[in-house]
Amino acid sequence: MTFKADETVTVKGMTMPGTILSGPHKSPGADRWLVRKADGNVSLMKGVDITAMDARRETVARSLYAQMSGISTWTSLTLSMQESYLRIADGILGALDKTKPGPLKEGDSIRILADRVEGANVRKGDILTVISPNYYANGKTFTTDAPRSSYSTRRWYFGHSGEGVTWERA
Repeated sequence: MTFKADETVTVKGMTMPGTILSGPHKSPGADRWLVRKADGNVSLMKGVDITAMDARRETVARSLYAQMSGISTWTSLTLSMQESYLRIADGILGALDKTKPGPLKEGDSIRILADRVEGANVRKGDILTVISPNYYANGKTFTTDAPRSSYSTRRWYFGHSGEGVTWERA
């Protein structure tokens, strides 16, 4: 990752942000950046120990402080008080930034959202188990068990594109 001088960054293990002073500085194993931490100390840090600051972090913390205290002067807070609101903001943003689930795996469960999806003998609310997450080479279809099937293979075939429409992860 590349950082610019005076860029605000998150420092691994610290709640308060740091500021990039210079870098990258070549060193064996990893490039390092000169960072001024919130406590005023300056350290040469590996790039993996610093990340770009989430621009929403301070906005959420300021808004939270204003709503809870009725005062909107963020800069008058001590660093330790700002830190407590930033930690709460981190928790809020973490909860809101849920990542998209990964691809289906063998053994995952799906819930059917409509009767007779893609011609299968299934009903809304049925829970099925994924047998093969990528049945065809094109990766667009997967197979599940088929408890209501009278066929000897006892499998249903569904398209990945139906997620959220005809089926969902259970």
